[in-house]
Parts: sequence; structure tokens; C-alpha cells
Amino acid sequence: MSWLGALGAAGADAHVTSAGEIGARVGSGEWSAVNVARSHLERIRLLSDKYKFFCFVYEEEALAAAAEIDRVERQGGEPGPFWGVADALKDFLPTKGKVTTPGSAALRDWVPTEDSPEVERLGQAGGILLGNTTSSKLAHAARPTVARSTRLPVRSCPNPHGGGT
Repeated sequence: MSWLGALGAAGADAHVTSAGEIGARVGSGEWSAVNVARSHLERIRLLSDKYKFFCFVYEEEALAAAAEIDRVERQGGEPGPFWGVADALKDFLPTKGKVTTPGSAALRDWVPTEDSPEVERLGQAGGILLGNTTSSKLAHAARPTVARSTRLPVRSCPNPHGGGT
């Protein structure tokens, strides 16, 4: 059985399943956090070249975090509210040990020594960080100056300062 088949009937649609449902299914052992992460990573691979929404993808780290969640779940650990939920954060949130540019050429080599509170809380809740999505310059300009510009799948964007994601 492929990893996608192991997710169950709704597994192919894990990328459009609500965070609450994913957390419940992973927390109950019905779904594997590794398989959910793989589903999302495959979706990123399929769409990233066209839409350019990710500037950094942390595949190895995401799969390792998912494997740890599955291990804890098998041992009867208490699931967090985002147990096994794969997520991405904007590139302006400091991520310890990872290049974080805030869309600015001046910060293209910045590697934070601490996580932002948002990154910390995601991990504490059992979430899996897949990577960072593009950000406009310092989350304030219309286009990023470091990462490639995001292409929107629709003609208009409700927030032109969001880099399209």
C-alpha cells in the first residue's frame, strides 16, 4: 500500500482537510502525521514552480517532526491542539537556525538564534512547520525583494501586501 493509500479515503485530500479534523485523526491514530506531512509536501512540489509561494521548504525537518508525533501518539502521549497539522509561516517570522529574510535584500543572510513566539507555539501545539512562504519586503511592500514573486491563482488579491499567500 502506498503512503497515500495508508491515509485512508480522505488521505488524498489532506491538504484541504481542516486543521481540527487532521489533529483529531492523527491524535486518534487513524492517520499518520508522516503521511499527512508527505501529502502536503507533495502538493507543494506540484504547485510551487507555478505559484512560487514558498521561499523555503523544510522537508527533512518536517518529516522528522511528524515521525516524532507518530512515535509519541503510539506511546499514548497526549495530543496537542494541532497534533500532526502541517503548516507554513510567512518568512518574516524568525525561525531558529533557518534563513529568515522578511522579503528584504538587507536580511537575505539573517539566521535567527531564537524562534518567534508563533513558531514556538506551533511546535508546542504539535504542529509541523513545512516551510516559510514568501513575504513582501518587511511585510510592508507590494513585492518581495529577495524571494521570487508569488503568482496568484486568481486575478485579484484581497491583501496585496501579503505576497499573495
